[in-house]
Amino acid sequence: MIPIANLLVLSALTAVPAQSMPTPSAQGRFNYGGSIAANAADQAAAYNVGAARGANYGAAAGFRAGAINNSYYNTGYYGPGYYDPYGGFTQGVANIVGAQGQFMIDTQQANVIKQQAKQAQIDTRRKNFDEWQYEQANTPTLEDNREKSRMEEIRRSRNDPPLTEIWSGKALNDLLNPIIKMNPPSESMAPNVPIDPDVVRRINLNSGTTLGTLGVLKDGGKLTWPFQLQDDKFSDDRKKLNELGPQAFKEAQEGQVQFKTITGMRKSVDNLVEILKQNVAEMTPNDYIPARRFLTELETSIKTLQNPDASDFANRKFAAQGGNVYELVANINRQGLRFAPAVDGDQAAYVALHRAMVSYFNILNGRGTR
Repeated sequence: MIPIANLLVLSALTAVPAQSMPTPSAQGRFNYGGSIAANAADQAAAYNVGAARGANYGAAAGFRAGAINNSYYNTGYYGPGYYDPYGGFTQGVANIVGAQGQFMIDTQQANVIKQQAKQAQIDTRRKNFDEWQYEQANTPTLEDNREKSRMEEIRRSRNDPPLTEIWSGKALNDLLNPIIKMNPPSESMAPNVPIDPDVVRRINLNSGTTLGTLGVLKDGGKLTWPFQLQDDKFSDDRKKLNELGPQAFKEAQEGQVQFKTITGMRKSVDNLVEILKQNVAEMTPNDYIPARRFLTELETSIKTLQNPDASDFANRKFAAQGGNVYELVANINRQGLRFAPAVDGDQAAYVALHRAMVSYFNILNGRGTR
């Protein structure tokens, strides 16, 4: 069977009559200056073949659908000019489904990141807590610092402290507490470190609540004036204090010093200080300093006479007692006393007592010999 397309071609060929080509003119025989041999039969045959081919192509094209040339739908899967009425809808649905899936993926990824952040926060809190525990375990407490400071004070007071710390009683008090803790329960078990009675007599004590002491008035109120204050210009107030000193001491022994006595003593001391200031230009520093120190100590003794426990000082309840370090420390501990500053002239006694207490401490601490 012959295809319909071929039949149409054949019919087209028979329908197109063969045409003779006109004889080219003399002008047409030449092209670009060269002669062309015109063959009328060959040209006619070529013309007929071209007509047949054109008819064939035209018949084949007649069976194809023409493209819709719409500029709005000029693109698509099938190329330019093709319109798919269902493609846009299906593509939109696909885009919606894809976006929904991507949203769910992004949501889950965000949840994972959120959980990772929470885990990091928990890990950080745990590390902070561990660091806090480490610092708490290794940071010295207030009591640790206080104990360390106390041990440093003992070490300083035992190893040749400055003389001013010995005279003020600080070095003696630093050694007193550890000796009390290490002191044996009985004297027979304690090392024997004797103390000269004159040294003990010159040691001043107080109740620990105040720095007061009878000081220069401890010998029954009798005053031993320094050389610088024995000048005639100090004589009036000096004589008055020589009278009021023993009187105040006696009143203290009886219970309480009278207001009039205290007032008279303070007034005389103030006069002496004023006279001393007026004559400072005529005095050398070596003369002025001892005189001023004595008056300061006298002022402190007068203040002590005003305290409620003045009678304890006058009756020697607050007096140093003992023939050795053990007895002295035991008496001080029993009454809850402390070492008071030395008065002028008693500094050597404080140095001697300090040396005796250091020796006693070293023996108790296993650093000396009996």
